[in-house]
Amino acid sequence: MRPFSLTLVCLALLPLSSISTLVGCSNSDGGGGSSNPGDDTAAPGDDTTPPADSGPGSDTTPGSDTAPPDDSGDDGSAETTPGTFTDLGFRPKPNGFPFENYGKDPPYQNLGPAELQRMFGDVACSSTAGGTCTLTPAAETWMNQQNDGMGGGHCEGMAALSLLMFLGKVKVSDFGSAPNAFGLDIASNTKLQHEIAYWFVTQAVEPTASAEIRTLTPKEILAKLQEGLSPTAPETFTMGIYQRGPKGGHAITPYKVDVTATPAKISVYDNNFPGDERTLEVDVTADTWKYFASTSPTVPGSLYEGDATTKTLTLTSTSARLKPQQCPFCGAAASDGSVKGSTFSFREIFLDGPANLLITEDASGKRIGWDAAGALINEISGARYVTQKSDDLWKDDFEPIYLLPFGSDLTVSLDGSTLTAAAMSDVSISMPAFGIDITGINLDPGQKDTIQLSKDGTQIIYKTAGSETPTLDFGVTIDADADWDFAIKAHGESAGQNVTMKLDLAKKQLVIKLVGADASASYDLEATRVDATSSQVFKHTGNGAKPTDTLYLDYGSWAGDGKTMKLLIDTNGDGTPDSSVDLTDTP
Repeated sequence: MRPFSLTLVCLALLPLSSISTLVGCSNSDGGGGSSNPGDDTAAPGDDTTPPADSGPGSDTTPGSDTAPPDDSGDDGSAETTPGTFTDLGFRPKPNGFPFENYGKDPPYQNLGPAELQRMFGDVACSSTAGGTCTLTPAAETWMNQQNDGMGGGHCEGMAALSLLMFLGKVKVSDFGSAPNAFGLDIASNTKLQHEIAYWFVTQAVEPTASAEIRTLTPKEILAKLQEGLSPTAPETFTMGIYQRGPKGGHAITPYKVDVTATPAKISVYDNNFPGDERTLEVDVTADTWKYFASTSPTVPGSLYEGDATTKTLTLTSTSARLKPQQCPFCGAAASDGSVKGSTFSFREIFLDGPANLLITEDASGKRIGWDAAGALINEISGARYVTQKSDDLWKDDFEPIYLLPFGSDLTVSLDGSTLTAAAMSDVSISMPAFGIDITGINLDPGQKDTIQLSKDGTQIIYKTAGSETPTLDFGVTIDADADWDFAIKAHGESAGQNVTMKLDLAKKQLVIKLVGADASASYDLEATRVDATSSQVFKHTGNGAKPTDTLYLDYGSWAGDGKTMKLLIDTNGDGTPDSSVDLTDTP
């Protein structure tokens, strides 16, 4: 429920103990994917993706609903010589997609409420009235994060889905009349667009996120693939490749290993190169690997490589992707601020924009993010970061996504020190029951804004030194009551401004405070209530507040569309309202 616009970021990778894995990808000279069979259970809640009835060891021909793959060599054969090759039988043509990996352009469709309901069940919905899922505020925040992450490419979804189709876990015929994936069109196929997005996002949730094997050396990866690329193997894999840093994450689909060659060769499907058979090399003696993510090895930075110490080559099993996935935003807030019905223990912080983030645990003073020296650090126990991907993998370096455990208030510093010109940024915070979007941050070079987040997620304070204040959108899923989403747009002041939003769930009030140098601040307000049967919106513009005022929006007493909403005003900060006003609903 974002009443005001928001743009988010792209997801990505995961090396080392402090890094988790989420793969977004390039749509120009790189791509990525991961998938996983071995489990014959279809995706949770999926009515269109049936349980697997084919794949390794099955009586059904992999890669086609009606006919076996062509075995004439370059157009789809699986030439296997015992003792020299290990071959799954997959080929970029006919088993990969005929279209290139894509990002924001063309503007294809991504996740919608139906996909979140399919993955996590009705708990993702505030309402299912009329058979339609209206997402909870927290679910919508998370969905928008993931969709914006696909702006850097859909390689993960394309690689995962193409392998699942080959294995018979997903039916090609559900998306068109073609006998295999290479015959499917994407441009007008919204069902396929949504399906690619669905499998893309499995990398962002457990158990898929932890299924990426990131501790093996290159030659150990090669040995693992020799086991997994047999047509009768119980498990299959996709491969993650990363540049040192880590940065520039990319995902590819391995399907054949030749260990007689020197160096050994792994044949891969890279969805940036439809129909092409490409090769990753492993030097077994030196325990190193390399892969050119561009068509030309002379393109600067396009070489991906690593050794036994870098852990920049990884594998993800397919079976994890087909298991029920853990919901990162589900849960409902009780009147005391506690969250019921969630086992997810992290707050996810996303930045879309060219600034840098440094997040500090207020209790310990420990940090994660970019320090003053320009190093990416992680001092917080249990915290992780996820390296993001872009449209040009090796050309751009995007802000990671941060996952921080509960237990401490946080201070998030949004740093424009590296900027050479003013630039727009958005920050999004997702956690069980709560979703927070801060959009339209116009950061100048050298400007540093801060976001303070309470440990229970019920309060956020945005402090800016600039002349603008972005839109703050605060959504909550409430236990045994309607869900709410609140948006405030404060009109900026030249000397900066602080904006506080705090949810008092027991009193059913939103506490608002705006502090700036001016005698009075101006702001616009929007509140959305969603229950099991309806969604209603309240709007009021041109509100004013003095720096000494504390405002209490009494949303719990609102009678619905077209009715006034009471605003209580504490003029001296003693905690007791001194006056009230009935705000009119202005459509």
